[in-house]
Amino acid sequence: MEWPRPAPVCMSWWVITSFCATCRVVSALEHTPTSSSNRFMHVLIIEDKRDIASGLFDFLESKGHIVDTAGYGISSRHLALVVQYDAIVIDVMLPETNGVLLCQRLREKGCAATPILVISERESLDDKIACLEAGADDYLVKPVTPSQIESRLRVLFRMSSRRKVGA
Repeated sequence: MEWPRPAPVCMSWWVITSFCATCRVVSALEHTPTSSSNRFMHVLIIEDKRDIASGLFDFLESKGHIVDTAGYGISSRHLALVVQYDAIVIDVMLPETNGVLLCQRLREKGCAATPILVISERESLDDKIACLEAGADDYLVKPVTPSQIESRLRVLFRMSSRRKVGA
């Protein structure tokens, strides 16, 4: 399937609306945040379970955020490297790769400053440490509520913004 070419605008604000087996990308030219915060985030969700990805997508979008989703390692890595996101949510267990390796590759290939939140069903200390050492900024164990994920993303985004201002 060939994607429609967007109008020539800023790369992070192109308009594509699609839902397929591998990714759901929805961005807007004009976007007004509806959440209590004045600042919305552009978030990439990398999750292979459609019900979880869709639920988190709908929740974050209802809060005024721009959200893209990808369910597989290759498409998600491409999106993360091509689009400038404010934060990335990665599930550890993905079909083509694992979240730890994906996180490490994103850090090596150009997403060094983008906050990464890992969500996983794995709750062992070794799994948490492996993700954090691979470059994740935070780790949540499933089941986790969308509001908890949004709260953690806001904290990571705030910390990232402070680092950019201080640099």
